[in-house]
Amino acid sequence: RQLTELLRNWQVQPGELVVDYTEGTQSMVMAMALAASEYCTRFVFASGEDHAPEAGKGEAAPALLESNPWDLKAGDEARQAAVHFNQGRYTQARLIFSRLQERVSGGSKPLYKALSDLADGYNLWDVFQYQKGLEKLKVAKRALELSAVWGGPPGIRAILAGVGENLVFVEKVMMAQRRVDRTLFLDLMGNAKRRAEIAHHYEDAMVRLYRALEALAQIQLENACGIKSQDIRPEQLPEGVREDYRQCFTSELDGKIKLPL
Repeated sequence: RQLTELLRNWQVQPGELVVDYTEGTQSMVMAMALAASEYCTRFVFASGEDHAPEAGKGEAAPALLESNPWDLKAGDEARQAAVHFNQGRYTQARLIFSRLQERVSGGSKPLYKALSDLADGYNLWDVFQYQKGLEKLKVAKRALELSAVWGGPPGIRAILAGVGENLVFVEKVMMAQRRVDRTLFLDLMGNAKRRAEIAHHYEDAMVRLYRALEALAQIQLENACGIKSQDIRPEQLPEGVREDYRQCFTSELDGKIKLPL
């Protein structure tokens, strides 16, 4: 019960704590493993004798067998992270993958780092930080491609195909920031759907639907009338409102007539 507070006071980080269960009974070992597994990545057991004697001594030293419980536990944790990810809870998924990266043995660390970056990239995209999200997703994709070369987990190539399609879509959305098109409308609709159906944040969903409706109106105005809402030529406006629009909606920065959304 005191372990959490003790480790915090001693500033012991994950991976720095070693559990030696050589002399423990089964009950003691089980209790120690349950208490320490959240903080410990090294469990050691002195088994038999090493062939090489210790320096300066004629007798052989016990051989230490080392294991990491997180190498076995990681599968269950990763499946829980996958549930979060598939339900759009990218922050929770990233935290689990990041924790696994810190705790698993060396060979598995790059995979969980890549999955953490992947979840982070989708989260950034989900909060409209397209540039940062795109960069994060590219880094994750390259790392996962390297993992696939070495065998990787099952289904990794299918995941890479989906990530590749999403990268293309995000790039199109970024371009739509300069010239509104259907891609931005679809992204806003998808985001609203996640806010409502997954997070149950209906007010947030309504804000996104409002912007999607505005984007659709901008698209239709340009396609049907050739009018760009952020750069209107006076002659494109009906004579009855031309002067009012010029006075009310001319930008002081660049002199363009811009319709309010």
